[in-house]
Amino acid sequence: MKTPQVLEPIEIQNLLDGLESPFRLMVLLDATTGLHRSELLGLKWCDIDFSNLTINISRSIYCRLVGKCKTQASGKPVPLALDVAADLWVWRESTRYSNLDDWVFASPRTEGKYPYWPDRLLAKQIRPAAVRAKIKKRIGWHTFRHTKREAQQRVVSSISCR
Repeated sequence: MKTPQVLEPIEIQNLLDGLESPFRLMVLLDATTGLHRSELLGLKWCDIDFSNLTINISRSIYCRLVGKCKTQASGKPVPLALDVAADLWVWRESTRYSNLDDWVFASPRTEGKYPYWPDRLLAKQIRPAAVRAKIKKRIGWHTFRHTKREAQQRVVSSISCR
């Protein structure tokens, strides 16, 4: 099994700088929460609790099939950073798909009936932005999930070393 690539903070920042909305927000949200791609794209506005700064994961979507979450841990509320929540709020104000039952990342191509297609996002948006940012690592959805995990481990290590 391959060890997943992990991005350094500067690499994440450079990647984010090269992405437009909503793709920037997708990567930011994934890198700060560590959601599975099926959970990230399965988010609906009713799952975002802006007042408590949490995300309630209640579904996943894969190949346009809506199903249950991958693990039991997925059912727990996920903390949402204030600045990420603010970006989500701005996105909600600007998207045509802002009703509670709409996908957070609804695809205009399907007129909001489905979220964006994850592999297409990687190929058309995220990987080209990584190339422009001069990131040589192979970028995939797990990259952001593992980058989040690595960042948490660094924080824990720095605290325990004091």
